[in-house]
Amino acid sequence: MRWSSSSSPAAAELTACPACGLPLPAYARFCARCGTPQPHPTGQAPRPGRQRYPVWLIALLAAGAGLALLVASLYASIAAAPGLASGVPGGFDEGQVRLSALAIAALAAGFFALQAVAVVGLARGRVWARVPATLACVAWALTCLGAPLALLGLNALWRGQDQDR
Repeated sequence: MRWSSSSSPAAAELTACPACGLPLPAYARFCARCGTPQPHPTGQAPRPGRQRYPVWLIALLAAGAGLALLVASLYASIAAAPGLASGVPGGFDEGQVRLSALAIAALAAGFFALQAVAVVGLARGRVWARVPATLACVAWALTCLGAPLALLGLNALWRGQDQDR
């Protein structure tokens, strides 16, 4: 049996471009032929690239950024004064302590920057902020304590993303 284009549900959801008349799906934001922005079905243009994210997720990322900054400062201070760690019985090589502390401080500073970017982007409702927030959640998932928080965060970031479009 052949379906006619007029009886299909997709055909009922077609609209025409006001500039060139090309039939477009109702969810189209721009015309495929002339590029004209299409009116939103409710009469108001959608705010492209903006979405609302849960406040608890933004607060969690901000707390994680603060913790990463604290760890980065702690290890940077250890790298600046490795003699404090070498006073322990059994002793440590100051060069190794400095190198290890600098590596951990650099990783923590990078993690701080990643979460800070995610916090700013999510707070402003930017869709691109999902990427750094997802990377931060994946990094959390590598730890035993952060795994449940990471799963909750990923669920909040990506659930229902197609409903807003």
